[in-house]
Amino acid sequence: MTLEETVMPAKPSQQSSLVFDELIARLNQDVGLNTDLALPRISGRQEVYKQIIQDFIQDGLTNMMLLKQLEASGQLDDLRICVHSLKSNAAYLGATQLEEESRQLEKCLED
Repeated sequence: MTLEETVMPAKPSQQSSLVFDELIARLNQDVGLNTDLALPRISGRQEVYKQIIQDFIQDGLTNMMLLKQLEASGQLDDLRICVHSLKSNAAYLGATQLEEESRQLEKCLED
C-alpha cells in the first residue's frame, strides 16, 4: 500500500475509530510520522489531521520543485523562507526527521 492509499482511502466518510488507529500505526511505522506529537497539537481531531496530511502530500511535489528552482537560481533568501515553512509544516505533522533535516538546511542557509 502506498502512502497516498494509506492517507487517502476511497471513502473517508466511512472511517471508523479502529481504521483511524490502523492509519496512525502505519504512519508511525511506515512513514516515520510521530503522531503522538502531532495529534495533541490539533486537540486530537482525527479528520483534521488526515486533511493536513493529504494537503501536505498534494502540495509536496510543487513545493519540492519550488525549492529546486530557488536553489538553482541562487535565490537563497527565498529558499530559506521556503525551507523554514517546510520545517514548520513537518513539525506540525510530526515528521521529526524531515523537521530536523529542514532545520539543518535552514541553519546552513542563514550562515
